[in-house]
Amino acid sequence: MPMRGKLKQNDEAVIRQNYLFLKEEIEAKHIVDYLYSKDVISLDDKEEIVCQPSRSRRNDVLLDKLMHAGPGIAYCEFLKALDEEYSHVSQKLRKTKPPAARQQQEQSWFEELPDQFKQTLITDAMATRLSECFGSNWESVMLELGHTQVIIDREKQNCSNNVVRAITNLLIKWRQKQPKVATYEKLVECLESMKDGGNVNIDFNELEKIIVAENTRLGYAMETDENNLETIPRQESNAQ
Repeated sequence: MPMRGKLKQNDEAVIRQNYLFLKEEIEAKHIVDYLYSKDVISLDDKEEIVCQPSRSRRNDVLLDKLMHAGPGIAYCEFLKALDEEYSHVSQKLRKTKPPAARQQQEQSWFEELPDQFKQTLITDAMATRLSECFGSNWESVMLELGHTQVIIDREKQNCSNNVVRAITNLLIKWRQKQPKVATYEKLVECLESMKDGGNVNIDFNELEKIIVAENTRLGYAMETDENNLETIPRQESNAQ
């Protein structure tokens, strides 16, 4: 039986950053025999992948199996399989730098904002404004934030493929699911980490304008009303 568990953190990050690219460029049927021969997937896994009705679904199932194939040789064997059939894909994966491997960058506009603001939760109104900064391959960001592909597809369907509304709802659901994590800092960190992969189209200039303007509106002295999930200015004390 193949070793189970999650991939190494960096390997998982590379797969996530290139998830949509992988879905578009490979055909799972062409590499499952190799992966089975190397104990990356089981016979049941192989049969489950092959019997899927479309290339997109086969690739979805394969990538899901890979993400849970363990921290051992699975990712390396996956790259070897791609070397044989899709060398341009394996080359792109090898060139992708996971967040942990990146050198510390110069201080950005966001790092200059006050720490109190960075830890502010993203409100419904700001989710709407921020959603307009997302371009092609925005789904990769939602995967990185913890949503599954099933949830993303369902939200797109519920919103009649209105991308801005779908992104808005997914950002709000992210905050609802992770109320202590869904901050401006976490979102910007996620977007910055995926920028070098070249798979996500984000209007960073507009993102900066929106976030800096919100920081200015709220002011530096802030506190969070946890019940309303709104950030409000801290009242100055009149005590002597």
